[in-house]
Amino acid sequence: MKDARFALSRCSSSRCSPPHTSRLCMRQTLSQPAEEARRVGGQESHLCADASALYRGAFMRLGAHESTSGGLHEAFPRALADGAEALQIFTKSSRMWRSKEITGPDVALFHAAAKSAGFSASVHASYLINLGCVSGDLREKSIEAFIDELQRCDRIGAPYLIVHPGSCAETVRGLAAVAEALDRTFAAHKGRCMVLLETAAGQGSALGRTFEELREIRDRVRSPERVAICLDTCHVFAAGYDISTDRGYDQTFGQFDRVLGVALLKAFHLNDSMKPLGARVDRHEHVCKGEIG
Repeated sequence: MKDARFALSRCSSSRCSPPHTSRLCMRQTLSQPAEEARRVGGQESHLCADASALYRGAFMRLGAHESTSGGLHEAFPRALADGAEALQIFTKSSRMWRSKEITGPDVALFHAAAKSAGFSASVHASYLINLGCVSGDLREKSIEAFIDELQRCDRIGAPYLIVHPGSCAETVRGLAAVAEALDRTFAAHKGRCMVLLETAAGQGSALGRTFEELREIRDRVRSPERVAICLDTCHVFAAGYDISTDRGYDQTFGQFDRVLGVALLKAFHLNDSMKPLGARVDRHEHVCKGEIG
């Protein structure tokens, strides 16, 4: 999946019952350049004026996070059964440090399943990884695990590795720590998979709550071309970006464009929020059943 414009619409009646709470909208690749996509979406000032038109034009793919029980390749038939056109998986347990080797036969089965499905899978990194930790054993384990995650992604040909930036009680030090961890990761592995920093709700000392924090991380990285963004709709709403109204939605993505540039927006996690705007609490709800609506 290559580069194209994003489109994220508030739920329409035809899409209010997703099979999973966490749905993934991967931006399609190869097709439209940014300016053409802007024209498809409406006027230049209305970044997201007609997301449904973008979807109908095969501009974006809607999908889901699926289980890999039985093997990584088994996620594809589950995705197809759910009507998905895109896929996110874990390549290992999301809550364990150790990982099972991805063998040659595993890769062959995965590639065959991806070819049959007509799309590949992006990967979400382990929840244990904290790239914002400034020192100590947790930091070293996190970086080692993240390098392994990136290597696994390139082994199966995943285009994106999505990761939470991490947490740190001191924001400035934490943002610098994330960037330095990414530098160490990229120095250790020169692959093709792009890292997507996921927007954070701002719960506790989580980093990446604002678009400016994400830009600060990327600006510090020595290889910024290997870093882009995954936007979680629940997280940005909880962080204080009002995407529950048309005006707030356009203002939010206008701000994203000014701060980061929409070309960096590669994927969405489409979730509603159990908590109100600006609550800074990360609690997902099914689409159309939460505070975003």
